[in-house]
Formats: sequence, C-alpha cells, structure tokens
Amino acid sequence: MTSTRATPTLRSHLAGVAIMTALLVPLAGSEAAGVPADATSPTILQPTGKVDERPTIVIQSITFVGNQAIGSRTLKRQMTGNKERSVWTRLFGGPSAYQPATFQDDKEKLEAYYRDQGYITARVGEAEVKVVGDSHDKKRRFVDLRIPVFEGRRYKVGEFRFDGNTVITSDTLRVMFKVDRGAYYSEHAIRQGLAKAREAYGSSGYFEFTGYPDFRFRDPTPPIVDITVRLQEGMQFFVHRLAFTGSTTRPESLIRGEVRLAEGGVFDTEALKHSIKRLNQLGYFKPIKGGTEGVDVSKTPGEDNKVDVRLNLEDR
Repeated sequence: MTSTRATPTLRSHLAGVAIMTALLVPLAGSEAAGVPADATSPTILQPTGKVDERPTIVIQSITFVGNQAIGSRTLKRQMTGNKERSVWTRLFGGPSAYQPATFQDDKEKLEAYYRDQGYITARVGEAEVKVVGDSHDKKRRFVDLRIPVFEGRRYKVGEFRFDGNTVITSDTLRVMFKVDRGAYYSEHAIRQGLAKAREAYGSSGYFEFTGYPDFRFRDPTPPIVDITVRLQEGMQFFVHRLAFTGSTTRPESLIRGEVRLAEGGVFDTEALKHSIKRLNQLGYFKPIKGGTEGVDVSKTPGEDNKVDVRLNLEDR
C-alpha cells in the first residue's frame, strides 16, 4: 500500500534561520487533511422580521452529528472558543457569544483529541448555525450549532521505525518516543518524541533538524497503522561569533562566564537556552525575551555551517 504523509499541525518545523522557534516553540506533530465543507464559513439562517440593531449571537446549544465512540459532552469540553449556554451562565453569567473566527481553532482541537485516542482519520466539518429565536429586547439572537463529525476507525500501532537518521541511532530515538506496538495510536506521544529528538539534535549543533510521521494504514480488525518517522537532520553548526549588545554596564567577562557557548565550539541550542536562564536569574538585566530583540542567531555570511549569536542585554 502507498503511505500517507501527514503535514505538521502547528507547522513549527525549524527551517532556515528561525532559531527562536527551535528554542522556544515545540515542534508540532502531524495533522490529517481537513474535511471538505459545503461552505468556507458557517451560514446563519436569519429569521423573518427586521431588527433595528445587530444583535449579539448567543450559542443556545451545540449538537454533534455522527459521533459514536466519543460522547458529545466530552467533545464540548475540547472547545475553548465557543461554548453553549450552561445553566450556570443562564442564571449568573453572561451570554456565550458565538465566535466564528475561533471555530477553526475549535475544529483543530476536536480533531487533535480524536487523533490522541487513535482516530487518525477523524474529521470535523463546518458548523451549521441555525437561529432559534431572539431575546425580548432584540439585543441577543440565540442559535444552535450543529457540527458534523466523521470518526473513522480507531488504529493500533503496528511497525514503528525511523528513516533518515545517521547521527542518533534508531534504538536511542525509540526511547524518546513512548510509542508501543499494539497500543492505540496517540498523536501526543509523537509530539513529545519529536520534541525530545529536537533537543537531542539541537544539543549537538543540528538546529535545523525536522521530523514528521508517515503513516501506512492496514485494515485487519482492529485496524493497524505502521509509522515511519521521517527525519531530516541537516548539518552540524558551530559558533563563529558570540556578541553582546545593549545598554549594560556589567563587564563582558561576567556575562561570558554565564554563557555556555564558546566561539569555535558546537552551537548547542540547549546550552543557549540554559545560558539565557542563567542570565535572567542574575537579576542584573531585564529578562531576555524571544525574538530578534533579545536573542539573534544568524548564519555567518560566507560560511556553510557557522552561526553568529547576539544577546541584547539591558540593565534593570
């Protein structure tokens, strides 16, 4: 059978010189393709009659259609952007306003939850928004959300292997991934394994490391998914120049004593994170934040495998 490549959910692969992503943002796992929908955005069915002011759209209820393995109450708890009116909010709280802009995030959370339970091919469709009535003062319009769900089959892990690794052995990588053959697939385990692999590669200078799971589905009962984690290690990088900028009166010798990187040495991303933590704990400087304002790592012009590291320090 042909394999199905999964694309990253958070899309935070390290690429080029986006080093702060490697330092501060964990690598996302993979996500399956979204379900086709009849429309790109929910359609609100308006009632007859004319309203002088635009009312606040309030979610009266949320109904899932097609879910059998996972109950609606559990699915509702995964949604953070849109909530139905509970008894508590009806009595004591404000209305649960419908937020179409956040529904895509809720869809992703629902599908990710299914994948964590082994339903790799689960899909959540676009919501149908049906108006059920207006408040007496016409300031609120109550709607029902009807969300279609295709759960698919629940897969257990079959073969689990790695491809593309030369720096770290497969046996070592396998310890980082809590993936057991015969257990139900969990995307969370893949995410955690990739995060640990990134730390291991980053500590050896391979800060451009990326990886993703590649699936091969088999259809016995219960169904099985074979997983190959495709790795791209990239090249090993070394520190060309370590510089300090900003308006600090502290001696450079003190600063260098807290930094666990050295010019000419391996560019250890874990050591850089530890160095930033040590500098922040001194209390002499304003906290070093992410982004190029606090830490800048760029490839050295004219060099294939060297980087320049700049830390911007400001006295408190």
